Amino acid sequence: MNAVDVVAETFPDRTVRDVTPVEHGNNKQTSLVTLDDRTVVVQLSAEPAAFRTEITLARAVRERTTVPTPAVLATGTFDGGRYAVIERAHGDDLHVRFTDLSLDERAEIARSFGRWLAACHETFRFERYGDVSLRDGELIASAPAWRPWFEEYLTHLRGKLRA
Repeated sequence: MNAVDVVAETFPDRTVRDVTPVEHGNNKQTSLVTLDDRTVVVQLSAEPAAFRTEITLARAVRERTTVPTPAVLATGTFDGGRYAVIERAHGDDLHVRFTDLSLDERAEIARSFGRWLAACHETFRFERYGDVSLRDGELIASAPAWRPWFEEYLTHLRGKLRA
């Protein structure tokens, strides 16, 4: 399945004008798909459990916080994975533009991210620590103690930095 197939299944009355693959920023196959009246984001993932968690969390953040989060328009499955069609967020792609912004603009963006992260931590309280996953329809954190999880996370980051 590809982005055009997903849009044809999700919006059978719409015409795809353009498909632009997004090459950075995530571990999914992501495309910007231009229709007659708007552009949507189509994501395909071969990791169904992780993707289901991501989509559930995106919907919860949108519903329960003031964090500006694009709406999930549709989800579905295909052989070996899941897909989602999501509103396209307005603005520039920060993967491309962030380093070109002035220091003041970067500082304002960082402050905004900090406020949004605080809003998420205030809204979503977990009894455990670490990675969030979906179990029986509930978002849960994975680790019973913070220190072992954090040490493992730092080891993982160090490995990525060396690579």
